[in-house]
Amino acid sequence: MAPAVTIDNTSDFALVQTKTTGRSSPPRSLLLSPPSLSSHPEKLNNVLAAHDRNATDIQMLDRLSLSLVSLPEATYDIILVLSGADDTRTESNKLLNRDVLSRIVRSLKPGGRLKSQDGKFATDDTEERREAIFAGLLVEGDGMVKPDDTATQSVPLRLGKNKSNGGTATTSAAGTGAVSLNLNAKRRNGPPASMQPAGVGYVNFSDDFGAPEVDDEDDLIDEDTLLDEEDLKRPVVQPPECRPKAGKRRRACKDCTCGLAQRLEAEEHAKRSNADQALAKLKTNELAEVDFTVQGKVGSCGNSPRSLEGKLAIVTGGSRGIGAAIARNLASKGASLVLGYTSDSSSEPSAQLASSLESSHGINAIAVQADIGNPQGPAHLVTTAKNHFAHPRSGKFQIDIIINNAGVSKNMPLEEITSETFTQQYTVNVLGPILLLQAALPFLPKDRSGRIVNLSSVSSSLGFHGQTVYGGTKAALEAMTRTWSRELAERATVNAVNPGPVATDMYELTGPEFQQQMKPFMQNAPLQRVREGVDDERFVKDAELAGGRPAYDHEIAGVVGMLCSEDSGWCTGSVVSANGGFKFSY
Repeated sequence: MAPAVTIDNTSDFALVQTKTTGRSSPPRSLLLSPPSLSSHPEKLNNVLAAHDRNATDIQMLDRLSLSLVSLPEATYDIILVLSGADDTRTESNKLLNRDVLSRIVRSLKPGGRLKSQDGKFATDDTEERREAIFAGLLVEGDGMVKPDDTATQSVPLRLGKNKSNGGTATTSAAGTGAVSLNLNAKRRNGPPASMQPAGVGYVNFSDDFGAPEVDDEDDLIDEDTLLDEEDLKRPVVQPPECRPKAGKRRRACKDCTCGLAQRLEAEEHAKRSNADQALAKLKTNELAEVDFTVQGKVGSCGNSPRSLEGKLAIVTGGSRGIGAAIARNLASKGASLVLGYTSDSSSEPSAQLASSLESSHGINAIAVQADIGNPQGPAHLVTTAKNHFAHPRSGKFQIDIIINNAGVSKNMPLEEITSETFTQQYTVNVLGPILLLQAALPFLPKDRSGRIVNLSSVSSSLGFHGQTVYGGTKAALEAMTRTWSRELAERATVNAVNPGPVATDMYELTGPEFQQQMKPFMQNAPLQRVREGVDDERFVKDAELAGGRPAYDHEIAGVVGMLCSEDSGWCTGSVVSANGGFKFSY
């Protein structure tokens, strides 16, 4: 019996995708809802009615922007941004910053789409479109698509049609597709084996046995398969020298005028250059914002303008003056805000400030009326914040920053002090911060990342006339700062700042007698000297009487913002002199 060799035609590289049995799973969708829809469940139900509930998830955009929730990697085929309660995407656009879009892109499957309920996502050359491109999406139709970088194209190689076989090939009786070659058989002309090996890239080596090797590589490839059916149907004008010869089809030439290969290459290049063309339209200063590091993360540095992105801050006395300036500073760094205020007259300014910060910085801000001197006030403030910012499903809620800014002051000489004025100032300035921290304690971080800043005053140590009570409250607050820095060491840093005179409503109410008392201190403060052409004109005019200028509220807010940053993590239990040298710390 003649010896035989069996060729195994099973692929070592799984180049042929096997078909799965059963029904394919439906496309998985994610609905991103703005916070206003939480109070309009009927609108959410209307949207859900058009989706398979077993394959659809819902997340709140504000929770996502605060990093209170995470999205699974490469899970969704479609992510739909819903319109707000007013049927516009104004609310959603504020929350779709670059960081949120990057997380959305990671949760899309390759080829997945990001769309909006109104069907107009990134259809115009807007900031929204540019941010989505930076995040890695391509514009396609009425939405954007995540490129499928894993898609590959393979060229199947078939057995040559015209090569003579040097042996007799037969298929195995077991039906496995293996081909047996009789090595002693004579070389003969004839058709190829009746059953070709399955898979991609299998070449017939049967003619390597018992006959001289013929160097005809073109015959190893069935050249029809280099073009798909659609390409073959396209009419092309070929010069005579490029037309197929009888009995053999010719591949498209790159060096002739028929240009089929060149046209296919141009189409592929155009498809891949969409993102480059979009980037080319951007301005130079916009391109400068792109972080081309390996991580691909924008603003990873602690000094980033959005270094507080995803943090939640409570600012008491946040309707005006230093409190409002601190709120603006924290919002500019990406923190969402709870603005506490007390009086009815502060209701409208607080609401306007919250709305303005949302529009200007793309954050979430609310104003809450709460008297922190009332035992129920701080608890109401924290509860309202939790109801607004907690995750709708898990209930997760964290307060990252607390600014104890609210305070009252009334200058009175010793003989005029009453128990009523004493109680009022100590209740707001001392008891209020205690009650607020007690209410917030369950929600503080547990990794030392929290930040607590108490607004004190130089009055705590300089002893001004008429400030027996006010100076005493600030000295108490500084003492509590040092104590809390130890008690809360694993939760948050605790520091205080001690401004001198600040250009606020409270400073204007002090009157000329108090300002005259400040004059010697201001004259010796290095940074309180008035600069003509730089400082406010009214301070220039009052310089002779006052001896210098008070601080601007944003100068105090800058120091507070610094103490809220990640970089301040090694500073705790300190009283930071934020007074232009009015008083040096020892």
